[in-house]
Amino acid sequence: MKVTVEEFEELVAEAISSLPEKFKEKMENIVVVIESLPSQELLREMKIKSPYGLLGLYRGVPYTRRGIWYRNVMPDK
Repeated sequence: MKVTVEEFEELVAEAISSLPEKFKEKMENIVVVIESLPSQELLREMKIKSPYGLLGLYRGVPYTRRGIWYRNVMPDK
């Protein structure tokens, strides 16, 4: 099944909104970025040969490491 970028973005938004509340409440200050393929630089950094070998990546401060100092920061991705 082939979907357009817009259809895929809608599916992602629906998936996030359908998450149980206990997970959604932990997703504060997170931006979901959708890209067709990872950059060559990222693949080299992660030591991944195929661009299809990376389907998701979290970059940011883990929820368990956020403290009272975690304010006014750019969103995690």
